[in-house]
Amino acid sequence: MSNVIEIPEFFTDKIKTRYIIDADGITVQNGYSGETSLFIAAESINAFRHGVKFARGYAFYIGRKYWIEIKYNENEILRISLDSFYKIRRKVYEEAWRNIFNLICRNYASDILNKYIDLFNEKKEFELAGFSFETDGLRLNRDTKLRWNEISMSKYKTYFMIYQTSNSKIHRSCTFAIDWNAYIAQDLFKRIIASNIK
Repeated sequence: MSNVIEIPEFFTDKIKTRYIIDADGITVQNGYSGETSLFIAAESINAFRHGVKFARGYAFYIGRKYWIEIKYNENEILRISLDSFYKIRRKVYEEAWRNIFNLICRNYASDILNKYIDLFNEKKEFELAGFSFETDGLRLNRDTKLRWNEISMSKYKTYFMIYQTSNSKIHRSCTFAIDWNAYIAQDLFKRIIASNIK
């Protein structure tokens, strides 16, 4: 897969935006002039999320909105939005959306995940994707806390769920389109459960 993703205009083949995504960072270029409008250094990228929304008309759905958000520095956000209506550009935008997300995961997810693995191994408390990681267990909400050896996980297409192994009614879900770094959290939970911490 190329690390250069070109986004054409809605009605023509003219390139309106170009994204260059590699180990150094994300470069956003104006497709008409080729000038760089934004550069995000890889080390400043700290969270991401993505999703698809259906655009509804008067009586039925008329399109899809593919989007990705990347949080960098403190709280700056790059939002990539590709809107297809009446199936125009749907395949092109969906492919671009998938490729951009895959490049983000390939280039930056490991560094973000490793940061949280280090925090966990050092027994430091931290927040990730709405969960509170504490030294002696996982806090699902203000009133519910699970020990590390009693958590299980179920994975689905758009979200995953953490629940108490002995009672699945005690659970909390995490949605990839809503919760920042949900994919990172899912991977971290997978490692924690596999390690069988007592």
